[in-house]
Amino acid sequence: TGGRSNGDLFVDYTTNETQTALDALLNDVEANKHFRDCNSAWWPAFKQFLQATSVAGLTPEGHLLGNAFYTQLDVFLATAGSRFKGDIQREEIDPKLIIIATQRCTLFDVFTLDTQVPAMDAARSIINKRPELGGDVYTTDRGTIKTPFAYAFVFLFFDGLAVVQQETIRNIIIAGIA
Repeated sequence: TGGRSNGDLFVDYTTNETQTALDALLNDVEANKHFRDCNSAWWPAFKQFLQATSVAGLTPEGHLLGNAFYTQLDVFLATAGSRFKGDIQREEIDPKLIIIATQRCTLFDVFTLDTQVPAMDAARSIINKRPELGGDVYTTDRGTIKTPFAYAFVFLFFDGLAVVQQETIRNIIIAGIA
């Protein structure tokens, strides 16, 4: 998910709307048969930390709004959430807003060719339903990408498989016509 870039705020993590969207994103992912273990993502771990430490000001959904969000995020990353420091990139200067954050979930049961492309497509479809969690555009040597986006290294191979499947079908149709 994207937060802030070049002074522009794309995602304000301190709002109930953003935190609700994060909840919905992870609920959608966990509801999909191709994924599991989203509890290893920083957002649910942060919410569990807030509830376990009885932080004042939590909403009924377990959200922490306003400036208290970043105060408690600092505490979380310095203690129980230290393993998530690499998943949350923040500004160097105060208020150290989130620039970009990663939510990690585990791909499940993608050992056969007929599940790999659907799993990749499902991840992309789920994240594309949450444009409010992004907005920043990153330029790479292969083009541009807008946050949020779904990525796993294996998607490089799954993308290749998707092309091979499409080309095979097209070639069969052409051969059948000829």
